[in-house]
Amino acid sequence: MNPGKNISTKLFTQLREGFEAEMANTFKVKTFKKGAFIYRKGDIPKGVYFMKYGWVKIVRYDEAGNEIVLKILGNNEFIGYVPLLQEMKYTNYAQALEYCELYFIPKEKFLALIHKSADFTKLIIQMLCKELWSDEEQIVNLHSKKIDNRLATLLLGLEQASDHSPIHD
Repeated sequence: MNPGKNISTKLFTQLREGFEAEMANTFKVKTFKKGAFIYRKGDIPKGVYFMKYGWVKIVRYDEAGNEIVLKILGNNEFIGYVPLLQEMKYTNYAQALEYCELYFIPKEKFLALIHKSADFTKLIIQMLCKELWSDEEQIVNLHSKKIDNRLATLLLGLEQASDHSPIHD
């Protein structure tokens, strides 16, 4: 299993255990059709999302209006937690690549568990470190590989991230 998704799954399990009594109110499943925006640049985070099903792309637009895909996220991954933790507005867009189901965890519940559980906080830090490492790897790949090697690396990464990958069986 992908180490980043393993961390995300542990975090979600701790969230569920932390709010078991109020589960119905805390973990609402939101659905998004293909092309729908989950959040937009400038929105204020009201919580975080945990991907139950589907694929989401995180994008920015340059001055000419061209879309720049920053990352693609799939099942068992958190979405939108960095701006929430930074207490700032979203700086990019999250858009459904297909029909998606996401658990929405309100900001106050997410932050309460960070304050309450050192183990949960440690997992958040691990997830942030994994994301930083992944971004560094992407920068190195962009500068040091030819286009065909970059494409092969991207496709391999997507295959490994997929729940249908032979690695997961």
